[in-house]
Amino acid sequence: MMKRGVESVNFVTIDRSYLTERLMWDIGLVIAFAPPFVNQFRNPHSYLADFESELPLYLQASALTAFLLEWKSSESTLPGRVEDLLITMFEYGILGARDVKLTQAFLRDLLRIGYVFPKVDSDKLFSGGKALEAGVVDGRRDGDS
Repeated sequence: MMKRGVESVNFVTIDRSYLTERLMWDIGLVIAFAPPFVNQFRNPHSYLADFESELPLYLQASALTAFLLEWKSSESTLPGRVEDLLITMFEYGILGARDVKLTQAFLRDLLRIGYVFPKVDSDKLFSGGKALEAGVVDGRRDGDS
């Protein structure tokens, strides 16, 4: 997915990963996490400004996750599903029109150069799920041992 030019890099990376993971489920893929392969030396900047720019994501992550767990598409191709998801996110006010137009142009460019997208696996289509309650990370509630 394309990087949006509005928020901090961290916000964009996290936001993009939510959408990408949801689309990966429909082609039979999952995300795995590993330790970093590089050392990052941050340039001097305002960590408070970073936090403030990322705050909407932190406050809306549960709602975004719940939305993505419920989202379904009638599109049969991955580019169609990408476009469908982004348009839906635009309609909910999560993405801007520019995000949708840039992604549509990016998808057209990929198709134009002959990129072959992974097939949507109808046997592995995600059929919905249930978001954890707020405050529940590992199955325990606050205060549980």
